[in-house]
Amino acid sequence: MLYLARHECGTKICREKGIEYARRLLGHTNITTTQRYMHLDEKELADAQDLIE
Repeated sequence: MLYLARHECGTKICREKGIEYARRLLGHTNITTTQRYMHLDEKELADAQDLIE
């Protein structure tokens, strides 16, 4: 249960403050660890894809 709460909080922080802020707050040394907390929904994935194209 605590694991899920941490991921929900990590996702929210990434959305609101950015991944670098979340990395530092969560105490991760490596950004790839923080990326595991980014659970994007369908709209966010579509928006990200639009930026690439």
